[in-house]
Amino acid sequence: MGNGYLELYLQEAIRENRVVIVSEQERFMEDVMAHPLFKEMSMEPLSDKGLASVEYVVSDTAMPRYFLKKSGQTYIHFYRGEPLEPMLVRSLLHADYVVSDDALPQNLQEVLHGTVVSTADWKRGLLTLKHEIGLKKTILMYCGGFKNNGITTSAINLLHNLDYNRYRVIVIDSEGLQEDCKRNFEKLDPRVLRVTVVGDMLALPEEKIAEERLFTKAHELFVEFGPQHFLEEGVERLYQRELARILGQTEVDIAIDFDGYFKYWTLLMATCGAQQKLIYQHNEMMQEYSKKIGCGLQTSCGFECDFLTV
Repeated sequence: MGNGYLELYLQEAIRENRVVIVSEQERFMEDVMAHPLFKEMSMEPLSDKGLASVEYVVSDTAMPRYFLKKSGQTYIHFYRGEPLEPMLVRSLLHADYVVSDDALPQNLQEVLHGTVVSTADWKRGLLTLKHEIGLKKTILMYCGGFKNNGITTSAINLLHNLDYNRYRVIVIDSEGLQEDCKRNFEKLDPRVLRVTVVGDMLALPEEKIAEERLFTKAHELFVEFGPQHFLEEGVERLYQRELARILGQTEVDIAIDFDGYFKYWTLLMATCGAQQKLIYQHNEMMQEYSKKIGCGLQTSCGFECDFLTV
């Protein structure tokens, strides 16, 4: 499963009154189908087509790495206090409803788009939309891989000194961190929600071609089309889809690439829907640009860029 999921996700319309249940427990499946919400619905076997097109998806376990909740779908997750491994956190961030009698960590519950309902309310059919989650802004941040260096020290110190009455913070990183990097990851302020990126990007062949063109001819594209238009639509779609795969329905207000050296993370931040986007550079990029290109940035591209040295 998974190889044909993206095409089905993009092509298939939502099929109403259909449900897919992701579980290994037959009793759980029976209980779900006995709920008034599903009594008039048909249950389909787990498949790429089902996950990509049924009206309802229900699970009591982590969803496949490639799953991306579709507009028009309702995803209900039953959480029973299991350890919050990366795959499970990703699933909860996709959920419209989390049915649970176990308390979720505050840093996770604050950013959930979905509504947490008790088992008793679920049985009574009391499913209501989540109310506005306050005036806090959500910061999404990539900190550079948490190597033993000054960038990591600076990021950890910054995140210990934020005003968490004003901000919710999500820090993302890859699942391939070395042991020393994992230890640094654990040093983050406990109010920070740590999200590990699992699985691979969902990409169409033409999107990968556009991405490769950006990676190999970025300067030419930038000079020809300018700062507002040098990113092709295929690249924007690819990375917007990737962030949705990682964070589900989480809404981001401020996106920060605190590292500034890796295209993948920079593009995730650059293409997201945040109102504010920041990238930190920890060396003098203007001097490097002038040295390599042989001219000032304003002269070659027709606009000015301000650099903040930290």
